[in-house]
Amino acid sequence: MPFPKILLPLAALQFCCALNAEPRIPADPEEVLATVPKNRVTQPATLTAADAQKLIARHIRQFRLQDDPRHLGLAKGVLQRFEKSGNKLTPSLLLERASILESEHAFTAALTDLAAVVKAQPGNAQAWLNAATIQRLQGNYAESLKSCQQVVDAGQANLGSSCKLLTESLTGNAQESYRQLSELAASESRRRSRDPNTESWYHAMLGDLAVRLGQPKLAERHYRQAIQLSPGRSYARRELSDLMLSQQRPQEAKALLNGKTTSDSFLLRTALANKQLGLPYSQQVDELTERYAAAGRRGNNTHSRDQALFSLKLQDDPKSAIKLAKQNWQTQREPVDMVILLESAIAAGDEDTKAQLLQWRKQHKLEDQRISTLLGAAND
Repeated sequence: MPFPKILLPLAALQFCCALNAEPRIPADPEEVLATVPKNRVTQPATLTAADAQKLIARHIRQFRLQDDPRHLGLAKGVLQRFEKSGNKLTPSLLLERASILESEHAFTAALTDLAAVVKAQPGNAQAWLNAATIQRLQGNYAESLKSCQQVVDAGQANLGSSCKLLTESLTGNAQESYRQLSELAASESRRRSRDPNTESWYHAMLGDLAVRLGQPKLAERHYRQAIQLSPGRSYARRELSDLMLSQQRPQEAKALLNGKTTSDSFLLRTALANKQLGLPYSQQVDELTERYAAAGRRGNNTHSRDQALFSLKLQDDPKSAIKLAKQNWQTQREPVDMVILLESAIAAGDEDTKAQLLQWRKQHKLEDQRISTLLGAAND
């Protein structure tokens, strides 16, 4: 969701989905396998660097909006076509490739591309922002703050300040970060040239903070505001559906997901809602099993977080869940990753993992009411 001329980083939206699914032969010849993504762009016969950058950026933007992995596949296709022609990647294209790598959880490679961008263009705020986001989700908070400061130095004061606040919220300053981020959101809403996508992003991030602070009603208001400002964007819908499911409100969660099962994360939550409703969910389980297996054959590990949730909640298999959650924790260390790993560790009786997570929480002063609730329930 863009600030003026700046795209918010992909990892900030925590997307996780399948790429290039394996072929499947339908039993029913009348079955509709897929619909062509909207806004698909016709590629010119000869791709210039500017053409390629424009096309890739558009597909990535649609991917962020819809959580539809086909758009990311289209972005990769444009990039591959340009590279196969023997063309050298410009800083702008390196930035786009970093976004694609980031979405595939190839974080080291993404950071390498971003380092090349800022070496060529030290004032590239978008590159510094993306680097800060990756460093934050890896738990490398000191480096993330340094990159956030570079965003400020590049002339994007509000964006850089927001970047810092999101990182500081993970190190014992969640309440103050919420307050200051709220002020920035209010400032954005008063802008003459206000951008609903930017406002939506602020409310989604404030919703996340409110969840961690143990204020679900406040979180819901923020998520609903984010959805109202940008109805087509999937992130706030997914997070609000998670909140509703945690409150045993499956009918509302299912309505919010609105049958959008192209997204693996939406399909998973639809199955969780059906389970809570006492409705059949085996079809969703079979489809998710197929999708996860296909991803595994491609070496795609972007599903580990949701797979852990799938194993724990839909398959009642805490041993598989904790294995997947540990795999995910090696790559991503956001609060939700810790919540899923801790819940899996408690279910599996893994006291060592539980102790390690509590040490991490103590070291970084992480505030998250979901963690406190899990620990309280485990000790009852």
